[in-house]
Amino acid sequence: MSLPTIKAIKDRYPKAKLDILAGPWAVELIKGLPYIDDVIVYKSFRMDKSRRPFMFKMIEDIRQIIGTVRELRIRKYDIGIDFRPHWSPGIPLMWLGKVKYRAGFGSGGGGFLLNREIEFEPGIHIQENFRKILKSFPGIDMSGNPLPIGKEDLADAQSMLKSAGIDRAKMILINPGAGNPVKLWQDQRWAELADKLIEEGYQVAFAGAGSDKGMIANIIGKMKHQAYDLSGQGSIFKFFSLLSLAALYLGVDSMGGHAAALLGIKGVVLFSGISDPANWRPYSENIGTLSQKIDCSPCYCESGCRKMACMDIAVESVYRKLREILK
Repeated sequence: MSLPTIKAIKDRYPKAKLDILAGPWAVELIKGLPYIDDVIVYKSFRMDKSRRPFMFKMIEDIRQIIGTVRELRIRKYDIGIDFRPHWSPGIPLMWLGKVKYRAGFGSGGGGFLLNREIEFEPGIHIQENFRKILKSFPGIDMSGNPLPIGKEDLADAQSMLKSAGIDRAKMILINPGAGNPVKLWQDQRWAELADKLIEEGYQVAFAGAGSDKGMIANIIGKMKHQAYDLSGQGSIFKFFSLLSLAALYLGVDSMGGHAAALLGIKGVVLFSGISDPANWRPYSENIGTLSQKIDCSPCYCESGCRKMACMDIAVESVYRKLREILK
């Protein structure tokens, strides 16, 4: 979600060295972007989902903090920008790393360590908040796609579709996976929806990470008609290439929907009640969002609840929303 703003800064100052401080899960994406020069990897203990004892996580985090601060001081950055609106280790790391000018949202704490605190408005979309950062840099224009598709990746994706006998004009790409399991829709309902779309004359292909293969196999196993499994096909940019060729996209609240928005693909994204679509939906009129409205949503509880009634979304509701987007 931050890529359009980051690219705009680089476009305005093409000779500046622009590096990103991010978790290990973002490295593959960042290294494939031509407007970013380098990545410094830091994984906060709060983002460590392993079952290791808390003490071990803290010790590892202290080591990372020392190493990251040392790296920031060596590189002597003139400007640092923190994009996180909630608590972020980026602000104290920039201060300890002696970044000369520090800007960001102080809404999560640490605003007193910033030279420029940008007001975060919770009632508007996160990307609209990000655009406030650009006011610190006069003359910036938001233009161009921040998610480039390489010729080689695109050729591979086209070859993959041709080999499978898939017509891209009829292809609906379904990305059912998400990093957080409470965001998932039921496999049986994906199967029913996919069958319904195939009966309408579309071809359905499932895509995602290699870790999604088991779930996708289970969905396809429940279907009456033939669908295609294109998951685990290599780099994240291979997935973006497949996505760019799709006639329509379907998925849950995950990276895929935001990538579809950046690529101008039409589609529908299913949202659980743990977050508010008004703030976190894919930022495009081409992407519709759907959620089951219940009294406790949005709850902003990352681990959800036992029932997850907010994901009890009917197949027919998704189908109707898709027809709206097509119109």
